[in-house]
Formats: sequence, C-alpha cells, structure tokens
Amino acid sequence: MNSSVSPVAISLFFVVIALTLVITYWASKRSHTASELYAAGGRIKPWQNGWAIAGDLLGAGTILGIPIVIWIMVIFTGLGWFVAGKTPFGRQVYAVGGNERAAELSGIYVQRIKMAVYMICGMCAAMTGLITASQLVAAHPATGESYELNAIAAVVLGGTSLAGGRGTVWGTLIGALVIGVLTNGLVLLGVQEFWKKVITGLVIILAVVLDQLQARLQQRLALKRG
Repeated sequence: MNSSVSPVAISLFFVVIALTLVITYWASKRSHTASELYAAGGRIKPWQNGWAIAGDLLGAGTILGIPIVIWIMVIFTGLGWFVAGKTPFGRQVYAVGGNERAAELSGIYVQRIKMAVYMICGMCAAMTGLITASQLVAAHPATGESYELNAIAAVVLGGTSLAGGRGTVWGTLIGALVIGVLTNGLVLLGVQEFWKKVITGLVIILAVVLDQLQARLQQRLALKRG
C-alpha cells in the first residue's frame, strides 16, 4: 500500500510535462520563420514566439467553443476526484489529515505522503500561474498575492474541515464557484480591495464556526446513540 505514493506523484508530474510538451510543439508548428520574425522588428527567438502563441492558447483559446481553462478545470477536478476517492494514495491522504499519529502507527509513510501532497499543490499552483499570466499577457511577482485566501475560503465553504480528514473535490469546486461569484459581485459593486479581503475573511470565519458547530453536534448525537 505504501508503494503507491511515489507512482501517483510521478505520474501526475509526467502528465504536466506531457501537456507542456504538446502545447510547445503545437505552438512551434505555428511559429514564423526566422526571416519573418526579424522583419517583424527585432531579434525574437523562436521559442519566445512559440511561448506567445502558447500563452494565447491558454489565455483565450477554445475547444469546441469552450475556453481551454474550463477544460483544464474539468481535467484537474476529475483527476483530483479519482485520486482522492479511488486510489490507496487518496485514502492515505485522508488518514494523515485525520490523525497523523494513527496513520503512522498503521504503517503509512506520513512524510512521503506530505511530500507528494506538496508536490501536487505546487503543480496546481504553477498551472494557475501559467493561466493567469496568459490571461493578463503579463507576469508580476505580486500577481495572485491574496489568492491563497480565496483558496482557503473555497475549500472551507466546500465542506473541507481545517482540522483535516474530511472533504471532497466536488465540494471544493462548488465553494470555488461561490467565491468566484462573490468576488465578481464585489468588483461590480466597486468595493475596495481591502474590504474584499475583509469580507472573504469573514466568510472563512463563518464557515469555520459552522463546521465546528456541526462537528460538535455530530459528536453529541454519537454519544447519545452510544
């Protein structure tokens, strides 16, 4: 059971590498010749032109009339659902989140699980950065500075416990949609960035309080039944 950790992480890593190579190859097939690039005004390297096309593909491309970012979301959601609910690795992640010491005593390599989870998290963050840079047609170190707050809010609203051991991918997706609608509504209302962060923080606090109340209610019901 423990040997399933490394293959899952390595497989996801190579999936991302494969997608990157496919996009780069597709972009290079559409890139111009060196003389055309030079005539366009400047010493532009072929890979730079290919990256620009790949950026346009991620930022504004469509497949069957549906934006590519939607397809990426569907793929990542499907992979997350399968890994979390249908593989030994997913069950080990839940076990480590619920009770790290108990998971270790049951034979799970806790440190390896954590490393794999952080690798997957970093891969998802990198993909988000690529999509954001492609949509903005620019990149800045401060971009996405408060995205982690929205991510926490989406996860908590989706029913994931901050204490660990409970949560679903589909719930997180619903939470992300709710946060997206809330954020867009605040933008349309002209709310300042500071107050948007305050409102998002209040949503997180409310969700955590409700989660704790629900957990205590379940414990009381379990004690009464026992």
